[in-house]
Amino acid sequence: AVVQAKCILCHVEGGLARSSALQFQRTNTASALNNFASLSAYVEEKGADLLLSKITGGDGHAGGMQLSQDSDGYEAFERVIAAINELENPTYYAFNGSSEGPSARQASFLTEVTLEPRESTLRRATLLLQGRLPTEQESKAVASDAALRVALRNLMQGPAFREFVVTSVNDRLLTDGAQETVNISLENFLVLHNKKSEEDRELVNTRLANEVVDTLKRTSGELVAHVIENERPYSEILTADYMMMNPLLNKLLEGTAEFNSSEGSNIFKPSVIQGYYYSSALREVEFHENFNSVYEPISGAVENYPHSGILTDMGFLGRYPTTATNRNRARARWTFYHFLGIDIEKSSQRPTDEASLSDRNNPTLNNPSCTVCHALLDPVAGAFQNWGEFNFYRRNGYDSLDGHYKYPPDGSKSLYRQGDLWYRDMREPGLFDKKITERHSTLRSLAELIVSEPLFRTASAAFWWSPVFGKPLLDKPTVEADNGYAAKLAAYRAQQEAIEGFAEVLSSGLNAKDMLVEMFMSPWFSGETVTSYAFDSAHFEAKFGGEQLLTPQQLANKTRALTGVAWRTRVRPSGEINSSYRSLSVLLGGIDSDAVTSRAIELTPAMTAIFMTHATESACVAVARQFARPAAERSLLSLVEESTQPQVDAFATLTLPSNATNDWQTVTMDADLTPGLRNVSLTLNNPECDWDGSSCVEQRILWISSVSVISPSGQRLTYQGNDNRLYPPNAWQNGGRQNCHTGGDGLGHCYGGGVSFELNARETGKYRLEAVMAAQLMPSRPDFLELAVAVKTQQPILSSNTKNAQLIKRQISELFAKLHGRRLAADSDELTQVYEIFAAALVAEQEGDGSDWEFENCNTWNDGYFDWDLLSKEQVESYKSPSPNGDWYEEDWSIKNQLLRPFMQDPLGIKYAWTAVMMYMLSHYDYLHE
Repeated sequence: AVVQAKCILCHVEGGLARSSALQFQRTNTASALNNFASLSAYVEEKGADLLLSKITGGDGHAGGMQLSQDSDGYEAFERVIAAINELENPTYYAFNGSSEGPSARQASFLTEVTLEPRESTLRRATLLLQGRLPTEQESKAVASDAALRVALRNLMQGPAFREFVVTSVNDRLLTDGAQETVNISLENFLVLHNKKSEEDRELVNTRLANEVVDTLKRTSGELVAHVIENERPYSEILTADYMMMNPLLNKLLEGTAEFNSSEGSNIFKPSVIQGYYYSSALREVEFHENFNSVYEPISGAVENYPHSGILTDMGFLGRYPTTATNRNRARARWTFYHFLGIDIEKSSQRPTDEASLSDRNNPTLNNPSCTVCHALLDPVAGAFQNWGEFNFYRRNGYDSLDGHYKYPPDGSKSLYRQGDLWYRDMREPGLFDKKITERHSTLRSLAELIVSEPLFRTASAAFWWSPVFGKPLLDKPTVEADNGYAAKLAAYRAQQEAIEGFAEVLSSGLNAKDMLVEMFMSPWFSGETVTSYAFDSAHFEAKFGGEQLLTPQQLANKTRALTGVAWRTRVRPSGEINSSYRSLSVLLGGIDSDAVTSRAIELTPAMTAIFMTHATESACVAVARQFARPAAERSLLSLVEESTQPQVDAFATLTLPSNATNDWQTVTMDADLTPGLRNVSLTLNNPECDWDGSSCVEQRILWISSVSVISPSGQRLTYQGNDNRLYPPNAWQNGGRQNCHTGGDGLGHCYGGGVSFELNARETGKYRLEAVMAAQLMPSRPDFLELAVAVKTQQPILSSNTKNAQLIKRQISELFAKLHGRRLAADSDELTQVYEIFAAALVAEQEGDGSDWEFENCNTWNDGYFDWDLLSKEQVESYKSPSPNGDWYEEDWSIKNQLLRPFMQDPLGIKYAWTAVMMYMLSHYDYLHE
């Protein structure tokens, strides 16, 4: 029936000559299903009745009658139509193929889509909403869909969630791109303006203007965050009779909110403006040039300032300014787009005929070629009638009409009459067929009309599509002859069906959290695999799938939360934070809300290069951070130590309790070994030299009398301290520095490095290492000498299967789980490849000269919080102090280097090897996408 119907569809669409049905019967299953998708899209677009009529030759079908109503083919076609109608509410497979899950909203586009495990959905949502990984308790709790819904809802609170909302709102409204939110040179906000008259006026003006303007760019997002987090009716984003203010705005705009002294600039509360004055209510009392005069009121401030949520937000008004010719139409256009889901500019084709273009008889009011859009647009523009070009409410106290209209510069007669609030040559304020007769709070009236429309719910769901799913909504395809039209239409309709479903959830209680939870639960966020390829082309067009490229801020949050690293981030004494995530935002796929207004959803070569730099500079700092803390406090490298080497059977860090060169002490270590060749090494871990330019004024020295190994049966192998077999060739010249060598006194002398020898273990059991040694300490830093003792197999590193090698592989698997969200088996190909990276880096480091035994080329200054996180406040302040010459810190590097040096020591090259692994993990596709 599907094949016959598709054959008929070809005739119906194109009036083609009759062709053999056999040609269609030979199509494979996938093609037949695609044919079904095309037919389904046609029926949804044009209706079944029209299609059935044309089959019998009706409606002027150019191909004539194809089937009579009593034919088997016509009955088969009716069965296909019935099947299409039955797909109104199909099911899709939920988590792990079960039927449990959110009620199905889609047509067959989502049939046979399998969702990812609940833990994966929770992980990705937690990173998105909170910038962190779920806790172990949170992950274990999501044993059902109901539990996952609760967990998702619990994520929608706190500073991180508010930042997600603020960023998401800006991604749509683009208020960060506003050229001006408020002009502090104008006197209407009296306290704000008079602040300019204070001493050091230039500095005050610049800082005040920047801070106030930047804060006002954020208030619309803070309003939406307040509404969502506190589960207020979502309609309040437009109807709110308040705005969000932080302490600064609340003071300068004379708001009604109350703040305590501990609440900083990042705290926003609902507040009502009480310090706005009409110009006619003020008089100048002290003249200053450049609009810095001081004013005082001669009558009261505006009572009941007409707040109306985002519609009166200064950031929104500033992003879409009005002009003498624009007449608030930009504000109306974006109000339709964001809050009603209507794109005026795509609602009709622009006129191009000469008559329309040359019409000067008020074409937006009279010419049908123009009124098709302006009849809808201009009444909403009229609702903004009280808000002028400076984003002020009736600045002069009378109206916000432009001077060119009221007083034409060419001397012609104006249409303006005293008391007018709107242009007489434009339509009256309103929305659709509803008029707004209220004159003073017209935007409140508009807001009430908007939120009463069903389109407000669907527009709200569309508003949150990109922030949640990381991909843009598709436009409806218009040219049926275009390649892939059917797939594009199927994808578009699937998205619109999803939006309708999410809008229904919002409609039930106007609680945005309900809608957002369903969005995260849906296959559009959690879809993992598709077992049918019937809609493969449509899935491609919709970029269907759970993974999304992280935005610069999301990457910053993820890297900080998982590794601790604040890449190229600086905190100034004033508290201002500068970050390369922000300065490189556009190059990292972000937006500037002005020239670049849509985020990248796919990697570009430039982005890849910067991400590689990000991984390279962050990897070593992340490793240093991990090993700076006890294993129990580490977030990533909790299974290994900086001494965990894959070829090592036994390792210990020992303290030599010797106070002087004649204070001989014996240190011991036990090792359980099986037969085979081993290499035994003893290394001085904390060499130190107080260099004056020509020699060491003070120096730590290790004196070795003897080194012995006792087998399980009691056999003893002993090397004297001056035995050349303990020392590698040319040790003295190694790296151009003093190391370990024999002395004429019969002892071994170690200034750094260590000794090693070969052990042929012939028995299975416990071996004991005994070393008799003494120390020369440094009077200024009288720490005991620290020794690293290791017993290593001589098998190649990649074929070694020691406990350490297994532990390192387990640790790599844990890194995949935490950084990439997937756990790999120890014998998987990818884990094996990463282990080979670790091994290659370790061999390269250990075969190098090992200069200073330090973690080389690891620039901790690439992490703005490295010292603040790892040192005490007193230690940091011992070398870091605010500069008297500007908003930056001065540092004493001689003190800083001494304090940070312990974090950089890497005598065994383990940190270097883990850095190679970390670079791989941080530059991987799965790290950059969630």
